Amino acid sequence: MKLGIGPGIYRDGEDVRALAGMGFRVTLFMDSGLQAAHLFANCLRIGRFYFPAHDQTFGPTLESAYEWGKGRANHIERRAKNEGVWNHIEVWTSYCEANADNDGSFTWEKQWAFSRGFADRMHELGKKVCEPNNSVGTGDVSDFLTPEALAALAVIDYHGSHDYGPEGADLMGQDDGFYTRRWQMLALPVVASLHRFPPHISTECGVYGNLIQGTAGDGAAFCRSGRHSGTVRG
Repeated sequence: MKLGIGPGIYRDGEDVRALAGMGFRVTLFMDSGLQAAHLFANCLRIGRFYFPAHDQTFGPTLESAYEWGKGRANHIERRAKNEGVWNHIEVWTSYCEANADNDGSFTWEKQWAFSRGFADRMHELGKKVCEPNNSVGTGDVSDFLTPEALAALAVIDYHGSHDYGPEGADLMGQDDGFYTRRWQMLALPVVASLHRFPPHISTECGVYGNLIQGTAGDGAAFCRSGRHSGTVRG
């Protein structure tokens, strides 16, 4: 079942705000684009702040990664409230492509510990999360079946990844498991092991380039829901 499709908004402006009346069901807002989020009240709103690679850290251990995730949630809360956007976002992401762009401390197990800490703290703050937002074509089945992965997948609200398609494909069309349907390849073994795989959101998607070009930004949010009982829809 598809929740809907919408733009990724990476800046504010009159042309961007004009998109608010187009009836999108899900929209991602980043940095200055967050200032337009209040106009999109009838869709699922996802928020993201940019963090440079040197700030995308996990520390040396699983415990440090978990605590860093909680700390990142606190940082986002403070920043979002300071900028007046906290109440306009239902779902927050943390890092962006930390598997490819980090300070050298990345492992998948630490990523999952971080995401679990981020989710635990955001839930305490009354928000949902979309994690881990890894880069296109990354993450193997084995990375999603570790104890840390299953613990994180049990609590994060949405699984997020970047899902660009091969040249010539439809938006969510054919691929070889590297592109837009990779999340299904990762989800099915988790479901088969009787564990939860959350609803999936493509926090960036397109076909070898921009889905919505120009004023709307360089990405899109595309949400497909799955049942927590074990079936995956999409």
